[in-house]
Amino acid sequence: MDELLAVTRGRPSDVIAPTPASYRFDLYPEHLKLNGQPSEQSLVYRPADAAAIARLLPWAAAKGLTVVPFGLGSNVVGAIDGRADIVVSFERMNAVLELDEVSQIVTAQAGISGGALEAAVQEHGFTVGHYPQSLHVSTIGGWVSTRATGTYSAHYGGIERSVCGATVVLADGEVLRIGPRVRAPGGLDLLSLLCGAEGSLGVLTEVSLAVYRRPDEQWICASFPALRDGLAAQRELSQAGFPIGLMRLFNKAETTALFDLDGSSGSVVLLLSTLGPAAVSQASAQAIRSLIPSLGGSLLADDAAESWLSARYRGAELMRDPNSQPGQMLDTIEASVPWANAIACAEELEEAFEDISVPYFLHFSHTYPSGVGLYMILHLSDATDADVLETWRQSWRLALAIVQRHAGAIGHHHGVGAARAELYANSADGLLHRKVKEALDPQGVLYSRLLGAQGEPATTGTL
Repeated sequence: MDELLAVTRGRPSDVIAPTPASYRFDLYPEHLKLNGQPSEQSLVYRPADAAAIARLLPWAAAKGLTVVPFGLGSNVVGAIDGRADIVVSFERMNAVLELDEVSQIVTAQAGISGGALEAAVQEHGFTVGHYPQSLHVSTIGGWVSTRATGTYSAHYGGIERSVCGATVVLADGEVLRIGPRVRAPGGLDLLSLLCGAEGSLGVLTEVSLAVYRRPDEQWICASFPALRDGLAAQRELSQAGFPIGLMRLFNKAETTALFDLDGSSGSVVLLLSTLGPAAVSQASAQAIRSLIPSLGGSLLADDAAESWLSARYRGAELMRDPNSQPGQMLDTIEASVPWANAIACAEELEEAFEDISVPYFLHFSHTYPSGVGLYMILHLSDATDADVLETWRQSWRLALAIVQRHAGAIGHHHGVGAARAELYANSADGLLHRKVKEALDPQGVLYSRLLGAQGEPATTGTL
């Protein structure tokens, strides 16, 4: 510890050792269930700036130690697993550095929470436009590192669309500053390379994001007889060119749990909003309302979305509470499929999980002209924790196999972590990723779960 502080020029309060439980793991259900233990050598380092991290990384590499960045620990696929030697916490690096109101770009330190950043830009009439369920328990560095997506992705896209600059510290201590810029000038785009890297190629310390003028929003709510009808309508609305902000379709089980449809238990609900200047959003909403009956739907009251909206930022407790019960597990699996296969994929998933997950929730919450992001919520139970863990592992294998069978991608916005590490590492993307990592971090100082083997020990050096 003394040597680390001398190298980084830090203060004793910058280090916590041994690592407290709150820094050891994220909200991956297996972590919550097994309560695994970290390396006895691990500690938390809380730097104040990029320069301190630049001094830390080459020293750690020389000592044979591994380092992992830590934001607010809300990842749900096992990106943080307690096995890195040094956890770099960003709790002291959480400031807004600049808001360029003319260019509509905000630059902030990577440790700022999404909620804090949104509040800061809203004071000036802007929005970040990125509203994940984890808004208040996730950081912008985590957003970029996992290529996150918010609920208004139909309008604002994933976080990669908003990133226009970053500062990253490479494994050898070199600090690279990119932008802010309108787009890459040509050649490789380092910002794109960093999006989704999960800390494996460098440590993000600052991020510049595009911000947007706060728009007028109009809500439309509708019900459809069956999931295939709702999906067909969702595709038509997505491809028709309307300025849609949020569009979310729930299967029958989730509809029943969230909405009171006056006894219409056989229905599914579609929520959507239009965004833009008031004249545009209002005209678009009226056009969509007029179109809904021809798509086989029935309009609901515009405030039917309130029950969902009021609870959409419930975060960590939704994972912790159910997974603390013996023999019970709750987990989420997100993926994406082309529109041509969406209905068949959804119906196969519903049939496969009908008796495994009770209830089985499925919603479609991220739409594109070419396809849709789907999101499963599994409620699993068995006689013992060991039994339910095995059911959970089989459920992941089954869900991803079905998605792949329908030409889908194995993830959408939670990242890779441990949950998808094996599939990702053996994909074309993963193989290229490994080659880039080997070039940038030949000693493996940047510990990242997405390229590691399950159960592989991380610690090689001594503190």
